[in-house]
Parts: sequence; structure tokens; C-alpha cells
Amino acid sequence: VAVSAPTGPVAALLTESLGVPLEEALRAGDINAAQSLVVTASATLNMAAPACNLTSSGESSTPACDAGDECCLRRQLRTKMLLSLTSINSTQAPSAASLASQVSTLISIASNTAEMDLDLVNLGTSFVNDAIGSARNLNVDTLAFAGQYARALESLMKAHAGITSEVMKQRPNLTIRRRRT
Repeated sequence: VAVSAPTGPVAALLTESLGVPLEEALRAGDINAAQSLVVTASATLNMAAPACNLTSSGESSTPACDAGDECCLRRQLRTKMLLSLTSINSTQAPSAASLASQVSTLISIASNTAEMDLDLVNLGTSFVNDAIGSARNLNVDTLAFAGQYARALESLMKAHAGITSEVMKQRPNLTIRRRRT
């Protein structure tokens, strides 16, 4: 995911964490360092003052924002964090500890629903489904993770509901017509 040139202190800090250091950690196979960078960046983003209101373009269900907008940068950064988490997941053999760590990182990434778009919601949902499959394959008690998975899915569902309701507000003339048979 290409991230626009950052503006503002939050975006600059996150770009420093998620730019070269993250790429180097992933390239070196240092999963702990990569996940630590994602967790730190996510925590920094979550502590920042809110910058987003859900908006959407008239033609798309995915929220859109101007390239120089702090909100747009935050959405791009959250997407990059989740893609990095997915990359981390694909490079290591799953274990109970890694699954728990990754789903808690996903919760942190998905905690601000206004800073997400439908692509991120879909990617996050797929990530949770894959993690549940991995837990089953490991014969790990999936009930142990059920609370964490539920929290992650709750954030993703809230984001999806908020995005789709904003789309409908901006398209008041959209009606569903039923065919007469």
C-alpha cells in the first residue's frame, strides 16, 4: 500500500515506524520486531485526536478522502498495518501464543471504526477467519480466543455499519424496486 506524503506529527511518526524499519524487519524475518512496530504505531494512532468522520464518494461504498487529508493518511496507515500483520502471519508457523498476539494487534488496528474503509473491514474479517482456521488446525481451544475474536469482529462490524449508513445518507434517492411477478 502506497502511503501519501505525511502531514502532521501523527502521520510523520507513523511513517517513521511503518516505513523503512518495518520493511527491514519483514525482509529480515524478524517477526517480533515487525509486530512490535505495528503495535506501537497502532497505539500512537489510537491516542491521537480524532481526525475522521465517515465520508464516502457518491459512486463508491468505500469511504474516500482527499490525498492531503489526515483522515485519509490514517486509513492508509491502518490498511498498511493490517497488511503487515497479514504478512507477519504468513511468514511464521502459527502457535497459540502467536494467534493470541495477532488477534490483539488486530483489535488495536480496528479500534477506531471511523478510520477504516470497506477494504480494511473485508481484509480484517478474512484475517479473523484464517486465524480461527489456524486455531482449529492446531487443536487449540478456540473458546480461549473467542472473546478476542468477538471483539475484533465487533469493531469490524461497527465500521461496516457506519460506512454503509453514511453511503445511504448520501444517496437518499436510492430505492430498491421489486419486480412484479
